[in-house]
Amino acid sequence: MEPHAKCVGYGAVEPSKQLDEEAAELNRGRWNAVLFTCFICLLSIGEGYDIGVLNGAIVRVKDEFDASAMALSAIVAITPAAVMPGSLLGSALADAIGRRSALLGSCMVLTVGPISMALAPNIMLLLVTRALVGLGIGMGIVVTSMYISEVAPADIRGGLSAFMAVFLNVGILLGYMMNMALLGIKDDWRWMLALGAVLPVVLMLFLLSSQIDESPRWLFAQGRAAEAEQVLARFSGRLQAQRDIAAMQEDTENAKSDSTETLTSWSRVLQAYSEKGPVQRMLMAGLSVPVVAMLCGYLAVAYYSSTLMKESAGERNAFAATIVMGCVKVVFVLIAVSILDHVGRRPLLLVSCAITAVACAWLALTFSMQTHWMNHAFGFSLFMAGFEIGLGPLMFVYPAEVLATAWRAKGLGLGVFISRIVGTSSLFLFPLVVKAIGPSSTFWVQAVAIIVGGWMVWKWVYETKGISLEDISRLFVDKA
Repeated sequence: MEPHAKCVGYGAVEPSKQLDEEAAELNRGRWNAVLFTCFICLLSIGEGYDIGVLNGAIVRVKDEFDASAMALSAIVAITPAAVMPGSLLGSALADAIGRRSALLGSCMVLTVGPISMALAPNIMLLLVTRALVGLGIGMGIVVTSMYISEVAPADIRGGLSAFMAVFLNVGILLGYMMNMALLGIKDDWRWMLALGAVLPVVLMLFLLSSQIDESPRWLFAQGRAAEAEQVLARFSGRLQAQRDIAAMQEDTENAKSDSTETLTSWSRVLQAYSEKGPVQRMLMAGLSVPVVAMLCGYLAVAYYSSTLMKESAGERNAFAATIVMGCVKVVFVLIAVSILDHVGRRPLLLVSCAITAVACAWLALTFSMQTHWMNHAFGFSLFMAGFEIGLGPLMFVYPAEVLATAWRAKGLGLGVFISRIVGTSSLFLFPLVVKAIGPSSTFWVQAVAIIVGGWMVWKWVYETKGISLEDISRLFVDKA
Protein backbone atom coordinates (compact mmCIF):
# COMPACT_ATOMS: atom_id res chain seq x y z
CA MET A 1 0.00 0.00 0.00
CA GLU A 2 1.27 3.48 -0.84
CA PRO A 3 2.28 5.52 2.24
CA HIS A 4 -0.39 8.16 1.61
CA ALA A 5 -3.24 5.78 0.85
CA LYS A 6 -6.08 5.43 3.35
CA CYS A 7 -8.73 2.79 3.88
CA VAL A 8 -12.21 4.18 3.53
CA GLY A 9 -15.53 2.67 4.38
CA TYR A 10 -18.01 1.38 1.83
CA GLY A 11 -19.61 4.25 -0.05
CA ALA A 12 -17.18 6.84 1.35
CA VAL A 13 -15.27 9.13 -0.95
CA GLU A 14 -11.48 9.03 -0.71
CA PRO A 15 -10.37 12.48 0.57
CA SER A 16 -7.76 13.03 -2.14
CA LYS A 17 -10.26 12.18 -4.87
CA GLN A 18 -12.84 14.49 -3.30
CA LEU A 19 -10.30 17.30 -3.22
CA ASP A 20 -9.46 16.69 -6.88
CA GLU A 21 -13.14 16.83 -7.80
CA GLU A 22 -13.60 20.07 -5.86
CA ALA A 23 -10.53 21.59 -7.54
CA ALA A 24 -11.83 20.59 -10.99
CA GLU A 25 -15.24 22.05 -10.13
CA LEU A 26 -13.67 25.33 -9.01
CA ASN A 27 -11.60 25.49 -12.18
CA ARG A 28 -14.68 24.95 -14.36
CA GLY A 29 -16.50 27.61 -12.37
CA ARG A 30 -13.73 30.13 -12.93
CA TRP A 31 -13.78 29.51 -16.68
CA ASN A 32 -17.56 29.89 -16.68
CA ALA A 33 -17.17 33.19 -14.85
CA VAL A 34 -14.55 34.40 -17.34
CA LEU A 35 -16.73 33.50 -20.34
CA PHE A 36 -19.79 35.09 -18.75
CA THR A 37 -17.85 38.29 -18.07
CA CYS A 38 -16.48 38.42 -21.61
CA PHE A 39 -19.98 38.09 -23.06
CA ILE A 40 -21.65 40.83 -21.07
CA CYS A 41 -18.62 43.12 -21.40
CA LEU A 42 -19.25 43.31 -25.14
CA LEU A 43 -21.49 46.20 -24.15
CA SER A 44 -18.48 47.96 -22.61
CA ILE A 45 -16.70 47.85 -25.97
CA GLY A 46 -19.67 49.69 -27.47
CA GLU A 47 -19.56 52.26 -24.67
CA GLY A 48 -15.83 52.79 -25.12
CA TYR A 49 -16.18 53.01 -28.87
CA ASP A 50 -18.51 55.98 -28.49
CA ILE A 51 -15.93 57.82 -26.35
CA GLY A 52 -13.04 57.04 -28.70
CA VAL A 53 -14.79 57.71 -31.98
CA LEU A 54 -16.19 61.06 -30.86
CA ASN A 55 -12.64 62.26 -30.16
CA GLY A 56 -12.12 62.40 -33.93
CA ALA A 57 -15.72 62.72 -35.10
CA ILE A 58 -16.18 65.96 -33.17
CA VAL A 59 -13.46 67.57 -35.32
CA ARG A 60 -15.42 66.66 -38.47
CA VAL A 61 -18.78 67.66 -36.94
CA LYS A 62 -17.33 71.07 -36.18
CA ASP A 63 -16.35 71.50 -39.84
CA GLU A 64 -19.65 70.22 -41.29
CA PHE A 65 -21.99 72.24 -39.08
CA ASP A 66 -19.61 75.16 -38.45
CA ALA A 67 -20.30 74.60 -34.76
CA SER A 68 -19.31 77.12 -32.08
CA ALA A 69 -17.26 76.24 -28.98
CA MET A 70 -20.49 76.25 -26.95
CA ALA A 71 -22.20 73.87 -29.40
CA LEU A 72 -19.22 71.48 -29.35
CA SER A 73 -19.20 71.53 -25.54
CA ALA A 74 -22.88 70.64 -25.54
CA ILE A 75 -22.43 67.80 -28.07
CA VAL A 76 -19.63 66.25 -26.03
CA ALA A 77 -21.14 66.89 -22.57
CA ILE A 78 -24.71 65.79 -23.33
CA THR A 79 -23.79 62.09 -23.34
CA PRO A 80 -22.19 61.95 -19.87
CA ALA A 81 -25.01 64.22 -18.65
CA ALA A 82 -27.55 61.67 -19.87
CA VAL A 83 -25.55 58.93 -18.12
CA MET A 84 -26.90 60.36 -14.86
CA PRO A 85 -30.60 59.56 -15.40
CA GLY A 86 -29.50 56.41 -17.22
CA SER A 87 -27.71 55.18 -14.10
CA LEU A 88 -30.81 55.74 -11.96
CA LEU A 89 -33.02 54.03 -14.53
CA GLY A 90 -30.61 51.11 -14.81
CA SER A 91 -30.41 50.59 -11.05
CA ALA A 92 -34.21 50.76 -10.68
CA LEU A 93 -34.75 48.27 -13.52
CA ALA A 94 -32.03 45.95 -12.20
CA ASP A 95 -33.89 45.63 -8.90
CA ALA A 96 -37.37 45.50 -10.45
CA ILE A 97 -36.92 43.09 -13.39
CA GLY A 98 -33.47 41.61 -12.84
CA ARG A 99 -29.93 42.27 -14.02
CA ARG A 100 -30.29 40.31 -17.24
CA SER A 101 -33.46 42.06 -18.44
CA ALA A 102 -32.08 45.49 -17.49
CA LEU A 103 -28.94 44.76 -19.51
CA LEU A 104 -31.11 43.80 -22.47
CA GLY A 105 -32.82 47.19 -22.23
CA SER A 106 -29.44 48.93 -22.28
CA CYS A 107 -28.45 46.99 -25.42
CA MET A 108 -31.61 48.10 -27.18
CA VAL A 109 -30.94 51.76 -26.38
CA LEU A 110 -27.30 51.48 -27.47
CA THR A 111 -28.40 49.94 -30.76
CA VAL A 112 -30.87 52.67 -31.65
CA GLY A 113 -28.69 55.54 -30.40
CA PRO A 114 -25.62 55.31 -32.67
CA ILE A 115 -27.71 54.73 -35.80
CA SER A 116 -29.84 57.76 -34.92
CA MET A 117 -26.71 59.88 -34.37
CA ALA A 118 -25.38 58.94 -37.78
CA LEU A 119 -28.63 60.06 -39.44
CA ALA A 120 -28.90 63.39 -37.57
CA PRO A 121 -29.30 66.27 -40.09
CA ASN A 122 -28.50 69.09 -37.66
CA ILE A 123 -26.91 69.95 -34.31
CA MET A 124 -30.19 69.80 -32.38
CA LEU A 125 -31.02 66.23 -33.43
CA LEU A 126 -27.41 65.20 -32.88
CA LEU A 127 -27.73 66.46 -29.32
CA VAL A 128 -30.94 64.50 -28.77
CA THR A 129 -29.51 61.26 -30.14
CA ARG A 130 -26.30 61.65 -28.15
CA ALA A 131 -28.44 62.01 -25.03
CA LEU A 132 -30.10 58.71 -25.94
CA VAL A 133 -26.70 57.04 -26.15
CA GLY A 134 -25.79 58.48 -22.74
CA LEU A 135 -28.97 57.00 -21.28
CA GLY A 136 -27.96 53.55 -22.55
CA ILE A 137 -24.39 53.92 -21.30
CA GLY A 138 -25.60 54.89 -17.82
CA MET A 139 -27.84 51.84 -17.69
CA GLY A 140 -25.03 49.61 -18.96
CA ILE A 141 -22.39 50.83 -16.50
CA VAL A 142 -24.58 50.21 -13.46
CA VAL A 143 -26.04 46.89 -14.54
CA THR A 144 -22.86 45.34 -15.92
CA SER A 145 -20.71 46.21 -12.90
CA MET A 146 -23.17 44.84 -10.34
CA TYR A 147 -23.93 41.81 -12.53
CA ILE A 148 -20.27 40.75 -12.68
CA SER A 149 -19.61 41.36 -8.99
CA GLU A 150 -22.65 39.27 -8.00
CA VAL A 151 -21.52 36.30 -10.09
CA ALA A 152 -17.72 36.29 -9.82
CA PRO A 153 -15.87 34.09 -7.26
CA ALA A 154 -14.35 36.23 -4.49
CA ASP A 155 -10.70 35.39 -5.25
CA ILE A 156 -10.93 36.60 -8.87
CA ARG A 157 -13.77 39.12 -8.51
CA GLY A 158 -11.50 42.15 -8.83
CA GLY A 159 -9.90 40.97 -12.04
CA LEU A 160 -13.21 39.94 -13.61
CA SER A 161 -14.95 43.17 -12.63
CA ALA A 162 -12.02 45.08 -14.12
CA PHE A 163 -12.73 43.37 -17.46
CA MET A 164 -15.24 46.17 -17.92
CA ALA A 165 -12.36 48.63 -18.04
CA VAL A 166 -10.37 46.37 -20.39
CA PHE A 167 -13.24 46.07 -22.84
CA LEU A 168 -14.06 49.77 -22.47
CA ASN A 169 -10.48 50.60 -23.44
CA VAL A 170 -10.54 48.18 -26.34
CA GLY A 171 -13.65 50.02 -27.50
CA ILE A 172 -11.94 53.41 -27.10
CA LEU A 173 -8.94 52.16 -29.09
CA LEU A 174 -11.24 50.84 -31.82
CA GLY A 175 -12.91 54.25 -31.93
CA TYR A 176 -9.53 55.99 -32.32
CA MET A 177 -8.52 53.55 -35.07
CA MET A 178 -11.82 53.97 -36.87
CA ASN A 179 -11.26 57.74 -36.84
CA MET A 180 -8.05 57.21 -38.77
CA ALA A 181 -9.43 54.48 -41.06
CA LEU A 182 -12.55 56.38 -42.15
CA LEU A 183 -11.07 59.88 -42.22
CA GLY A 184 -11.70 61.51 -45.59
CA ILE A 185 -14.42 59.23 -46.97
CA LYS A 186 -17.87 60.62 -47.76
CA ASP A 187 -19.86 61.18 -44.54
CA ASP A 188 -16.91 59.84 -42.55
CA TRP A 189 -18.14 60.99 -39.12
CA ARG A 190 -21.56 59.46 -39.71
CA TRP A 191 -20.04 56.05 -40.46
CA MET A 192 -17.77 56.42 -37.42
CA LEU A 193 -20.78 56.88 -35.16
CA ALA A 194 -23.08 54.29 -36.77
CA LEU A 195 -20.64 51.42 -36.26
CA GLY A 196 -21.12 51.80 -32.51
CA ALA A 197 -24.37 49.83 -32.79
CA VAL A 198 -22.73 46.56 -33.90
CA LEU A 199 -21.63 45.04 -30.57
CA PRO A 200 -24.77 45.96 -28.59
CA VAL A 201 -26.73 44.02 -31.23
CA VAL A 202 -24.46 40.99 -30.75
CA LEU A 203 -24.91 41.02 -26.96
CA MET A 204 -28.65 41.54 -27.35
CA LEU A 205 -28.84 38.32 -29.38
CA PHE A 206 -26.98 36.43 -26.63
CA LEU A 207 -29.34 37.78 -23.99
CA LEU A 208 -32.42 36.89 -26.03
CA SER A 209 -31.14 33.32 -26.40
CA SER A 210 -31.45 32.79 -22.60
CA GLN A 211 -27.90 31.41 -22.44
CA ILE A 212 -26.79 33.96 -19.82
CA ASP A 213 -27.71 33.29 -16.18
CA GLU A 214 -29.54 35.78 -14.00
CA SER A 215 -27.61 37.19 -11.02
CA PRO A 216 -27.73 34.74 -8.06
CA ARG A 217 -27.91 37.61 -5.55
CA TRP A 218 -30.95 39.05 -7.29
CA LEU A 219 -32.57 35.60 -7.47
CA PHE A 220 -32.03 35.14 -3.74
CA ALA A 221 -33.53 38.56 -3.03
CA GLN A 222 -36.64 37.42 -4.92
CA GLY A 223 -36.98 34.37 -2.68
CA ARG A 224 -35.57 31.97 -5.30
CA ALA A 225 -32.76 30.54 -3.15
CA ALA A 226 -32.58 27.17 -4.93
CA GLU A 227 -32.08 28.83 -8.34
CA ALA A 228 -29.54 31.19 -6.82
CA GLU A 229 -27.53 28.28 -5.42
CA GLN A 230 -27.56 26.50 -8.80
CA VAL A 231 -26.18 29.59 -10.53
CA LEU A 232 -23.53 30.12 -7.85
CA ALA A 233 -22.47 26.49 -8.11
CA ARG A 234 -21.75 26.95 -11.82
CA PHE A 235 -19.36 29.80 -11.03
CA SER A 236 -17.93 29.02 -7.57
CA GLY A 237 -18.48 25.30 -6.99
CA ARG A 238 -21.09 23.61 -4.81
CA LEU A 239 -19.39 24.08 -1.43
CA GLN A 240 -18.76 27.80 -1.92
CA ALA A 241 -22.29 28.22 -3.26
CA GLN A 242 -23.67 26.67 -0.06
CA ARG A 243 -21.49 29.00 2.06
CA ASP A 244 -22.64 32.04 0.08
CA ILE A 245 -26.30 31.09 0.38
CA ALA A 246 -25.86 30.57 4.13
CA ALA A 247 -24.26 34.04 4.42
CA MET A 248 -27.13 35.57 2.42
CA GLN A 249 -29.68 33.88 4.68
CA GLU A 250 -27.89 35.26 7.73
CA ASP A 251 -27.90 38.75 6.22
CA THR A 252 -31.61 38.40 5.44
CA GLU A 253 -32.38 37.42 9.04
CA ASN A 254 -30.37 40.39 10.30
CA ALA A 255 -32.23 42.69 7.89
CA LYS A 256 -35.56 41.42 9.20
CA SER A 257 -34.49 42.01 12.78
CA ASP A 258 -33.43 45.56 11.86
CA SER A 259 -36.74 46.15 10.01
CA THR A 260 -34.91 46.94 6.75
CA GLU A 261 -35.93 45.97 3.23
CA THR A 262 -34.36 43.15 1.21
CA LEU A 263 -33.74 45.63 -1.62
CA THR A 264 -33.41 49.17 -0.30
CA SER A 265 -35.58 52.08 -1.46
CA TRP A 266 -34.29 55.37 -2.86
CA SER A 267 -35.41 57.31 0.20
CA ARG A 268 -33.54 54.95 2.53
CA VAL A 269 -30.32 55.33 0.51
CA LEU A 270 -30.55 59.13 0.59
CA GLN A 271 -31.29 59.05 4.31
CA ALA A 272 -28.32 56.74 5.03
CA TYR A 273 -25.80 59.24 3.62
CA SER A 274 -26.61 61.58 6.54
CA GLU A 275 -26.62 58.91 9.27
CA LYS A 276 -23.26 58.15 10.87
CA GLY A 277 -22.43 54.47 11.02
CA PRO A 278 -21.28 51.50 8.92
CA VAL A 279 -23.84 52.03 6.15
CA GLN A 280 -22.75 55.64 5.67
CA ARG A 281 -19.08 54.56 5.53
CA MET A 282 -19.96 51.87 3.00
CA LEU A 283 -21.88 54.31 0.80
CA MET A 284 -19.14 56.95 1.00
CA ALA A 285 -16.51 54.37 0.05
CA GLY A 286 -18.59 53.33 -2.96
CA LEU A 287 -19.13 56.95 -3.95
CA SER A 288 -15.58 58.23 -3.57
CA VAL A 289 -13.89 56.09 -6.25
CA PRO A 290 -16.13 56.99 -9.23
CA VAL A 291 -16.19 60.64 -8.12
CA VAL A 292 -12.39 60.81 -8.02
CA ALA A 293 -12.21 59.08 -11.40
CA MET A 294 -14.33 61.87 -12.87
CA LEU A 295 -12.67 64.62 -10.83
CA CYS A 296 -9.26 63.82 -12.30
CA GLY A 297 -10.35 65.05 -15.75
CA TYR A 298 -10.32 61.71 -17.55
CA LEU A 299 -13.33 62.47 -19.75
CA ALA A 300 -11.88 65.80 -20.88
CA VAL A 301 -8.60 64.16 -21.90
CA ALA A 302 -10.39 61.26 -23.61
CA TYR A 303 -12.63 63.58 -25.66
CA TYR A 304 -10.44 66.63 -26.29
CA SER A 305 -6.86 65.39 -26.72
CA SER A 306 -7.13 65.50 -30.54
CA THR A 307 -8.62 69.00 -30.44
CA LEU A 308 -5.81 70.26 -28.17
CA MET A 309 -3.07 68.77 -30.37
CA LYS A 310 -4.62 69.51 -33.75
CA GLU A 311 -3.22 73.04 -34.03
CA SER A 312 0.42 72.10 -33.37
CA ALA A 313 0.43 68.54 -34.72
CA GLY A 314 -2.07 68.60 -37.59
CA GLU A 315 -5.22 66.50 -37.84
CA ARG A 316 -3.67 63.20 -38.91
CA ASN A 317 -0.81 63.37 -36.37
CA ALA A 318 -3.31 64.24 -33.64
CA PHE A 319 -5.41 61.19 -34.54
CA ALA A 320 -2.28 59.01 -34.62
CA ALA A 321 -1.30 60.27 -31.15
CA THR A 322 -4.71 59.29 -29.80
CA ILE A 323 -4.20 55.76 -31.20
CA VAL A 324 -0.92 55.54 -29.26
CA MET A 325 -2.74 56.86 -26.20
CA GLY A 326 -5.41 54.18 -26.70
CA CYS A 327 -2.75 51.45 -26.91
CA VAL A 328 -1.19 52.71 -23.68
CA LYS A 329 -4.61 52.59 -22.01
CA VAL A 330 -5.16 48.98 -23.05
CA VAL A 331 -1.68 47.87 -21.92
CA PHE A 332 -1.96 49.48 -18.49
CA VAL A 333 -5.48 48.31 -17.79
CA LEU A 334 -4.32 44.77 -18.58
CA ILE A 335 -1.49 45.24 -16.09
CA ALA A 336 -4.02 46.48 -13.53
CA VAL A 337 -6.27 43.46 -14.10
CA SER A 338 -3.34 41.06 -13.67
CA ILE A 339 -2.22 42.55 -10.32
CA LEU A 340 -5.50 43.82 -8.87
CA ASP A 341 -6.30 40.71 -6.82
CA HIS A 342 -2.69 40.50 -5.55
CA VAL A 343 -1.78 44.13 -4.81
CA GLY A 344 -5.23 45.28 -3.68
CA ARG A 345 -7.58 48.16 -4.43
CA ARG A 346 -6.37 50.94 -2.14
CA PRO A 347 -2.64 50.94 -3.15
CA LEU A 348 -3.49 51.04 -6.86
CA LEU A 349 -5.92 53.92 -6.36
CA LEU A 350 -3.32 56.00 -4.52
CA VAL A 351 -0.63 55.27 -7.14
CA SER A 352 -3.13 56.17 -9.87
CA CYS A 353 -3.84 59.56 -8.27
CA ALA A 354 -0.13 60.30 -7.99
CA ILE A 355 0.68 59.47 -11.63
CA THR A 356 -2.26 61.39 -13.09
CA ALA A 357 -1.34 64.45 -11.00
CA VAL A 358 2.25 64.29 -12.31
CA ALA A 359 0.95 63.92 -15.88
CA CYS A 360 -1.23 67.02 -15.51
CA ALA A 361 1.77 68.98 -14.19
CA TRP A 362 3.81 67.78 -17.20
CA LEU A 363 1.08 68.88 -19.61
CA ALA A 364 0.82 72.26 -17.88
CA LEU A 365 4.56 72.81 -18.28
CA THR A 366 4.77 71.64 -21.91
CA PHE A 367 1.83 73.81 -22.97
CA SER A 368 3.24 76.85 -21.16
CA MET A 369 6.63 76.40 -22.85
CA GLN A 370 5.00 75.61 -26.24
CA THR A 371 7.19 72.55 -26.76
CA HIS A 372 6.92 70.02 -29.59
CA TRP A 373 3.52 68.33 -29.90
CA MET A 374 5.08 64.94 -29.10
CA ASN A 375 5.68 66.19 -25.54
CA HIS A 376 1.94 66.82 -25.28
CA ALA A 377 1.27 63.35 -26.69
CA PHE A 378 3.61 61.85 -24.05
CA GLY A 379 1.77 63.73 -21.30
CA PHE A 380 -1.61 62.47 -22.47
CA SER A 381 -0.30 58.89 -22.66
CA LEU A 382 1.25 59.19 -19.17
CA PHE A 383 -2.07 60.46 -17.84
CA MET A 384 -3.92 57.51 -19.34
CA ALA A 385 -1.33 55.05 -18.03
CA GLY A 386 -1.81 56.43 -14.53
CA PHE A 387 -5.58 56.45 -14.83
CA GLU A 388 -5.81 52.86 -16.08
CA ILE A 389 -3.49 51.42 -13.44
CA GLY A 390 -6.07 52.19 -10.77
CA LEU A 391 -8.91 54.68 -11.13
CA GLY A 392 -10.00 53.38 -14.54
CA PRO A 393 -10.79 49.77 -13.67
CA LEU A 394 -11.64 50.40 -10.02
CA MET A 395 -14.38 52.92 -10.72
CA PHE A 396 -16.30 49.84 -11.96
CA VAL A 397 -14.90 47.26 -9.52
CA TYR A 398 -14.94 48.95 -6.13
CA PRO A 399 -18.46 50.45 -5.87
CA ALA A 400 -20.12 47.25 -7.04
CA GLU A 401 -18.30 45.03 -4.53
CA VAL A 402 -18.24 47.39 -1.54
CA LEU A 403 -22.04 47.87 -1.43
CA ALA A 404 -24.13 45.16 0.24
CA THR A 405 -26.69 43.39 -1.96
CA ALA A 406 -29.63 45.28 -0.44
CA TRP A 407 -27.94 48.61 -1.23
CA ARG A 408 -26.00 47.69 -4.38
CA ALA A 409 -28.34 48.72 -7.20
CA LYS A 410 -29.62 51.97 -5.71
CA GLY A 411 -26.29 52.95 -4.12
CA LEU A 412 -24.38 52.20 -7.31
CA GLY A 413 -26.88 54.12 -9.42
CA LEU A 414 -26.71 57.13 -7.14
CA GLY A 415 -22.90 56.93 -7.08
CA VAL A 416 -22.72 56.95 -10.88
CA PHE A 417 -25.24 59.80 -10.94
CA ILE A 418 -23.21 62.00 -8.59
CA SER A 419 -19.88 61.14 -10.22
CA ARG A 420 -21.27 62.01 -13.63
CA ILE A 421 -22.37 65.40 -12.37
CA VAL A 422 -18.69 65.98 -11.67
CA GLY A 423 -17.64 64.45 -15.01
CA THR A 424 -20.20 66.31 -17.09
CA SER A 425 -19.39 69.63 -15.43
CA SER A 426 -15.67 69.19 -16.10
CA LEU A 427 -16.33 68.04 -19.65
CA PHE A 428 -18.60 70.97 -20.47
CA LEU A 429 -16.34 73.55 -18.81
CA PHE A 430 -13.02 72.20 -20.10
CA PRO A 431 -13.00 73.84 -23.58
CA LEU A 432 -14.43 77.04 -22.16
CA VAL A 433 -11.79 77.17 -19.41
CA VAL A 434 -9.03 76.38 -21.93
CA LYS A 435 -10.27 79.25 -24.06
CA ALA A 436 -10.40 81.60 -21.05
CA ILE A 437 -7.12 80.81 -19.22
CA GLY A 438 -5.21 78.57 -21.63
CA PRO A 439 -4.35 74.85 -21.50
CA SER A 440 -1.41 75.28 -19.11
CA SER A 441 -3.43 76.87 -16.30
CA THR A 442 -6.26 74.42 -16.96
CA PHE A 443 -3.99 71.44 -16.34
CA TRP A 444 -2.61 73.02 -13.14
CA VAL A 445 -6.19 73.27 -11.86
CA GLN A 446 -6.73 69.65 -12.84
CA ALA A 447 -3.60 68.59 -10.91
CA VAL A 448 -4.94 70.26 -7.75
CA ALA A 449 -8.30 68.51 -8.22
CA ILE A 450 -6.53 65.15 -8.36
CA ILE A 451 -4.70 65.87 -5.10
CA VAL A 452 -8.09 66.52 -3.48
CA GLY A 453 -9.30 63.23 -4.96
CA GLY A 454 -6.32 61.38 -3.49
CA TRP A 455 -7.29 62.67 -0.05
CA MET A 456 -10.83 61.30 -0.56
CA VAL A 457 -9.41 57.87 -1.40
CA TRP A 458 -7.14 57.96 1.66
CA LYS A 459 -10.04 58.85 3.95
CA TRP A 460 -12.88 56.64 2.67
CA VAL A 461 -11.52 53.60 0.79
CA TYR A 462 -10.99 50.34 2.72
CA GLU A 463 -9.23 47.31 1.26
CA THR A 464 -11.60 44.59 -0.06
CA LYS A 465 -9.13 42.22 -1.77
CA GLY A 466 -10.19 38.56 -1.55
CA ILE A 467 -13.18 39.21 0.74
CA SER A 468 -16.59 37.77 -0.15
CA LEU A 469 -19.42 40.21 -0.90
CA GLU A 470 -21.25 39.31 2.29
CA ASP A 471 -18.12 39.69 4.44
CA ILE A 472 -17.31 43.11 2.95
CA SER A 473 -20.43 44.48 4.62
CA ARG A 474 -19.07 43.31 7.96
CA LEU A 475 -15.78 45.07 7.23
CA PHE A 476 -17.46 48.45 7.70
CA VAL A 477 -19.00 47.36 10.97
CA ASP A 478 -15.54 46.33 12.21
CA LYS A 479 -14.21 49.80 11.31
CA ALA A 480 -16.67 51.45 13.69
